[in-house]
Amino acid sequence: MNNQKLISSYFNDLVNNSDDILKNYNDFNNDNLIFFITDMGIIVMSDNGYEKIFIPLDDLKDNINKEHYLAYLFN
Repeated sequence: MNNQKLISSYFNDLVNNSDDILKNYNDFNNDNLIFFITDMGIIVMSDNGYEKIFIPLDDLKDNINKEHYLAYLFN
């Protein structure tokens, strides 16, 4: 169960203002999130897999934490 907290913090660490971004997608729950990075953006889903959203790269590129080790994927 401790891994779920790590998964959620990874998304929060990668994207600045993650709560604000997720609010643009019908108040998507910010608990226990898993994300997949694609060349078009990020697919975010709840750990149970019932809720999924796609966030386009254009909505993310200004909010990527430049200090994060995955930030180079968004250049």
